[in-house]
Amino acid sequence: MVSILSIVLTLVVVGVLGIWLTAGRIRAIEVRAGDVFVKPEEEGGYRVVKVLKLDELVPAYHICVYGDTLRTIPKSIDTSKLHPFIMHLPVAREMLWSGSPVLVQNEAVQEHELEGYKMYLEAMNRTPGTTRDIFREQR
Repeated sequence: MVSILSIVLTLVVVGVLGIWLTAGRIRAIEVRAGDVFVKPEEEGGYRVVKVLKLDELVPAYHICVYGDTLRTIPKSIDTSKLHPFIMHLPVAREMLWSGSPVLVQNEAVQEHELEGYKMYLEAMNRTPGTTRDIFREQR
């Protein structure tokens, strides 16, 4: 069972990373599940982000943020060799990208990559492909 503390912690992380992701200008990019982007870091290098799912109910992207920092923009990335920093992070579509993100590739989203997403759905009392939502049920 997911505790209230873990839900609150998730919301805090979402807020902090939402601010981080929107620190600059927002670019309109057609995003698909499996897209792998690199985003410039203020300290130098690039952070890798992979889109896991697109959420139609809440207009959000569900992403994985990797802890690895790359020195340059690669032509391709083997995400299986990277270390997830945050396995799942729901981010509002309008807040997703700031600065100059670069699409490196699109790849299949592996079942194990969706573990954090599934825990999120469980915590929010949602089932994939439905509009059942804990916040709507509480109104």
